[in-house]
Amino acid sequence: MSLTFVPKIPAHLKQIAPMDKVKQPRLPVLERKPWSDDDVETLIRLRAIGISYKDCGAILTRSPSTCVTAIAYGDLYAKVSEARKKLIDAALYF
Repeated sequence: MSLTFVPKIPAHLKQIAPMDKVKQPRLPVLERKPWSDDDVETLIRLRAIGISYKDCGAILTRSPSTCVTAIAYGDLYAKVSEARKKLIDAALYF
């Protein structure tokens, strides 16, 4: 008795020729829109008043993920918190 495994491939499957590499369709290259200083300041103010990234993207005509990326890569969390604190102080100590 042998312990080696011998696969039993049906004859009709042995006749299938290997496929050539399938060409992958290329995705369209999207035009990049750089962030201006005014757009960044608007994004900071919108996030300070609690607007969602989805709505920020709609207002700035960008995708929500680009708004998240701008905040993360620009490390703007402190600026958003600072702007939010100023708004709260203005509301409490008018």
